[in-house]
Amino acid sequence: MSHGYVVAAIEHTSEVFGVVFLDGKVHVYSPARIAKRAVPSSASTKEKFEADLEKWYRHNVDVRAADISFVLDKLIELNRNAGSQFSRRLDLDHVGVVGHSRGGWSAIVACRRDERLKACVNEDGNAGGQGLQYPEAPIPKQPILYVEVSPVLKPGTTADDWIVLKQLHLTADEWVQRWHETVNREFTSFPRGGYFVELKASNVEHYSFSDEVHFQAAKDGAKEKEQSALHNLRLTEDITRTFLDEALKNEKQTKLHDDSEMTIKHFGPGN
Repeated sequence: MSHGYVVAAIEHTSEVFGVVFLDGKVHVYSPARIAKRAVPSSASTKEKFEADLEKWYRHNVDVRAADISFVLDKLIELNRNAGSQFSRRLDLDHVGVVGHSRGGWSAIVACRRDERLKACVNEDGNAGGQGLQYPEAPIPKQPILYVEVSPVLKPGTTADDWIVLKQLHLTADEWVQRWHETVNREFTSFPRGGYFVELKASNVEHYSFSDEVHFQAAKDGAKEKEQSALHNLRLTEDITRTFLDEALKNEKQTKLHDDSEMTIKHFGPGN
């Protein structure tokens, strides 16, 4: 079911198997065209690693954010074109942007730069703890939903269990404390506020926001894992759709509250 939304899925050039341009040229996946992160040696400092990580993220996110605005431009053209099947059928005064992982950070950056976007969703897009802030970009005026899978899903999580902890030279508890301090500071600076959601459902992971975990479990014949993955996928979908219903349709929701599968913190306007 569409739930009343028109969804435009973006295939970022050089990052997917192939993109066909209007002139007929096909641009295939090309690692050479995607800026690489210079991974520091094991002797590198935490500061060095974080600087290199952010440099790589910034380039890729800049390109993706520009793609988002480009797609919105094209949707506006289709909506205005009398010969288009979408002519006058798109409500472009109520547009939200949703991204997962690096795409989530790209969604936030796009919102900072393009006020035509009215709601922003970042799904687990800050594994390095960079935060939602972005240097040299304005504060987002839209409400924001940030959903994360905490690295501390069970007691005793160590750097060997989560590679980012080793790269940042942090314990799991230190990472969570620093990240929560960052979230509180940043959300209180956003004029429209939003929601910070921590998922705690059984077996939830970074790829639970996609169908990848579900398909892999089905391929392996792991019925119990398949059902768990499908449950978590629907959970992430429900959270995202509930937020968009509130932000874009002005439909007050009761679903965005704490339960056994998630912890939710609401930041109201002006907090």
